[in-house]
Amino acid sequence: VKIRSGFHSGSVVSNVIGSLNPRYGLFGDTVNTASRMESNSLPNRIQCSDTAALLLSEQAPDIYLKKRGKIAIKGKGNMVTYWVEDGLIRDDHGDISGRAGDDHHVVAFAPDDDEVDMAPPKNPIAPSEDGSKPISVLKK
Repeated sequence: VKIRSGFHSGSVVSNVIGSLNPRYGLFGDTVNTASRMESNSLPNRIQCSDTAALLLSEQAPDIYLKKRGKIAIKGKGNMVTYWVEDGLIRDDHGDISGRAGDDHHVVAFAPDDDEVDMAPPKNPIAPSEDGSKPISVLKK
């Protein structure tokens, strides 16, 4: 089974819809962008937006992200996206061709457009004035 996955982070609106057969729904641009991350991903890959990559690098600094670059996202224009890496080497179609070793380097999250080998930042997002931090919303 080959699945593709994607996620984005941001604010959403939620509500229970219906009375006879109530359903819980999430609405907003964040939900649409998360859906676009999934639909533009590749089989057996996890793609995330730059916003989600920044939050992920703060909340799970041991997970490496590889910059995919700018891709055209329907309704959004060009967006910088990242692959969530697992240490496996893949070709452009997502097929596994080996494991990362001494001769392969995983590119960590870089906040600028340069693709540089670096460790993920320990605390790229400072708390807001009230001390709160953003929370990721995951899709699939």
